[in-house]
Amino acid sequence: MGLLDFWKKKSADRYALYNSVGRTVSYKYDRRGYLTVLEKAAYINRAIEKRGEKVGQTEWHLQRGDNIITNHQLLNLLDRPNKTLTGDQFFKLASKYKDATGECWIEKVKVFNDRVQSLELLNPARVTKHFNSDHTAIEAITYTPINGDARLIPFEDTIYWYNPLPVDPLEGESILMAGIRTILSDLSLIEYQNRVSENGGKLDGVFSFKDPDLNRSQLTELKETFKEALKDAKETDNILFVGGGGEYKNTALSPQELGYLESRQMLMDDMVALTGVPKALLGITSGETYANSDAAIRIFLRETIKPIVDDLTNVLNWHLIPDEFELVYTDPTPEDMEQKGKLLTVAEKTNTLSINERRELLGYERVTGADDIMVPFNKTPLGQEPPRREPPEEKHVKKKISHPLQNEKARRGYNQAYKKQLDANAKRLEQTLVAYFKDQKKRLTENLQARKSFKKKDLVGEVFNQRLEIDLAKQSVLPVIRQIVQNAGDDTLRFFEGGEYNISSQMMTNIDKQVSLMSERITGTTADKLAEQFAESFNQEETLTQLIDRVNDTYGGIEDWRARTIANTESHIMMQTTKQDVYEQMQMPIKIWTWAPGLQGGVRDDHAAIDGEEAPINGYFSNGMKYPGDPSFGPEDNANCACSI
Repeated sequence: MGLLDFWKKKSADRYALYNSVGRTVSYKYDRRGYLTVLEKAAYINRAIEKRGEKVGQTEWHLQRGDNIITNHQLLNLLDRPNKTLTGDQFFKLASKYKDATGECWIEKVKVFNDRVQSLELLNPARVTKHFNSDHTAIEAITYTPINGDARLIPFEDTIYWYNPLPVDPLEGESILMAGIRTILSDLSLIEYQNRVSENGGKLDGVFSFKDPDLNRSQLTELKETFKEALKDAKETDNILFVGGGGEYKNTALSPQELGYLESRQMLMDDMVALTGVPKALLGITSGETYANSDAAIRIFLRETIKPIVDDLTNVLNWHLIPDEFELVYTDPTPEDMEQKGKLLTVAEKTNTLSINERRELLGYERVTGADDIMVPFNKTPLGQEPPRREPPEEKHVKKKISHPLQNEKARRGYNQAYKKQLDANAKRLEQTLVAYFKDQKKRLTENLQARKSFKKKDLVGEVFNQRLEIDLAKQSVLPVIRQIVQNAGDDTLRFFEGGEYNISSQMMTNIDKQVSLMSERITGTTADKLAEQFAESFNQEETLTQLIDRVNDTYGGIEDWRARTIANTESHIMMQTTKQDVYEQMQMPIKIWTWAPGLQGGVRDDHAAIDGEEAPINGYFSNGMKYPGDPSFGPEDNANCACSI
C-alpha cells in the first residue's frame, strides 16, 4: 500500500500516520486556505496558471445586430481594465481566483452617468457576503484590503463570476475541493522527504499492513515495540507505518526508489484530471509524442478553455455590457489543418464540393467561374451530360501516308501557331500557380506567427504540411490543366479535319497522374528550399521577423521565375500528350517532329537535329522520346521546350 492510498483511510488512522512522521502541513479549507495551497503546490499552481493564461488571451469583440464593432469604450475597458493590469493580466488573475477559490469578484468603478471607468479585482479571501433575510440573494459585500479600511460595496456595483456550490448555490466551489486530499498528501510527502534529507536520513525498510482498520493506539504500540527491539542499535530513528496488518520489507533504498517519484507521477495524473490541462502544457513531455500532445492541447482548448470563456462572456454580457450590444470572442480552438486536408481530399475524390466551397473551407475568397460541382469524365457541371465520345470505328479517319508537316515551311508556320497557344495556356497556369504560392506563403507565415517557440531544428516539418499542400496544389491546378488539354485537342483537330475533342478515359488517367506528380514535385522542391533557409536561420540564431523575411525572399523567387518555368513546362507536356492522343484517335499512321527554340531562349541540339523526322504513331523518335514533352523524360529535355508533333 502506497502513501497516497493512505488518504483513503479513516481520519483517526490518518492522524496516526501524521503522528508517526511529524505533520507540518496544515491548511483550513476556506478561500484563504485554498490560495495558500495554490502558492505551495507546484503542479496545481502551474495548471491553474496555464488555464488563466489561456483565458487571459481571449480576443473580445463587440456586436450590435449583425455588425461587428472594433472601436468602442467597452472594448478599451476590457483591454485596459485599470491603471495597473492589462486585459490579459486582469482576466488571467480573475480565472486563477475563480479556479482556486470558486469565486471571482470584480468591482465596477463608476463615474458620472453611471459609466464604468475601470474594473478592479478583489481578493476573494477578503470578501464577506451580506445576504437578504431568506438567504436567496446577495445584497452587498464587505471588502477588506490588506492595507486599508473595510468598505461596503453594493452587489450591483460588482461582477460575481463563480462556480456555484451545489449545497449552497450562492457560494463558489473551488476546483481544488475535489483534489485537496491528494494535494495535501503531496505536500506532506515533500515535507517529509525534505526532513529526511536535511537530517541525513535514509529509509531502510517499511512495514506494509493488509489490515485497513489499525487505529491510533495500535500504531503507537507497534512503534514502541519496534523501538524497544532496536534500542541498542545506532542511528535508529522514526518508524513509518503505511497500512495495517502486514510484513516488513527490507529495501535498503532511498525514499525516491521506494515510490516517491511514482507518487509524484500519480499526482501529475490527478492534476491533469482535475484541471483538464494536458501534461505537455505543464512542461512534462516524457511518454508524449508530438501528435498526442497536439491533439491533447486542441481538446484542452475546445473542452476546457472554451466553456470557461463562454461562462465569463455570459457574465460580462449580463453585468457589464448594455443590452444594445453583445460581447463575443474569437474561438480559441485552433483549426485541425490535417483533418481539413483529409476532408478536401475526400471532396475531390467524391466530387462533392465546388472549387469556391473548398476555398471558403480554407478561409480564402471566392473566385469567378468556380461555383459548379464538376464530375468525370470531362468534369462538366453537375446535372449536365458529358460530351459523348464516338467509337473509333465511326470516326472519319485519314489513312494517307502524306503529312502536311513534311513541308519545312509548313512546320515553321505550324510551330509559330503552337507557341502562341502554348504561351496563352502557360500564362493561365502561371496565374494559378502564383495565387497558390501566395496562399501557401500566407499559411506558412500564419503558422509561424502562431507559435510560442520557433527555434527548433525540425520546425519546417511542423509549420509546412506537405500532404496538405500537395492536395491544395492538385485542387488549384487540375481544372486549369483539364482546360488546357481540351483546348489543345480542339486546336489539333482543327488543323487536320475540325471537330470537338473528346477526352478519353486513358487521357483522364494521364491528366490525374501528371497533376499528382507535378504537385508532389513542386511541393517537395519548396519544402527543401524552406528547410535550407530554416536551418540557416536556426544556426544564426535569428529572430522570428528575420525568419519570416527569409520566407518572403524564398517565395519571391518562386513567384518571379519558378512559377513561369513550371507553367511553360507542364502546359507543354500536357499539350503534346493531348496531340499524341488525338493522333491515335484519328489513327494517323505517322507523326513528325517540328523543332523550335525554347520559350526562354536556348537550343537543344538533339531536338533541332531531328526537325522533320517521322516516326510511327505509337513509335519513338531517334532521341528516344515518344513526342516532345514526353513525361518519362526530365527537365533537361522538357523545361521550356516548344517543339511539337
